[in-house]
Amino acid sequence: MKKRNNPISFFIWLLIIIGMLFIIKADNDKNNTNEQNQQQSYSYVLNKNTKKFHHTWCSSVKQMKKSNARNFTGTRDELIKKGYVPCKRCKP
Repeated sequence: MKKRNNPISFFIWLLIIIGMLFIIKADNDKNNTNEQNQQQSYSYVLNKNTKKFHHTWCSSVKQMKKSNARNFTGTRDELIKKGYVPCKRCKP
């Protein structure tokens, strides 16, 4: 006598596989978005004295001496590689 598969078991197995595929795709999309954000160029203001970088709208920019301020357009990773640290107020 041949054993038949239960159609309900197959349906549950299929739902599990489809759910796993959605989870994997969502995780990949999230990782791609994070990589794109890190590689996107932005305008920053650098403080050459403190070696911190800020968003252009940061309140710390208004407080720094103009002689210490430098404009920079590029990625966050570039600045970190150059030894700059993100501001703790604006968190660029």
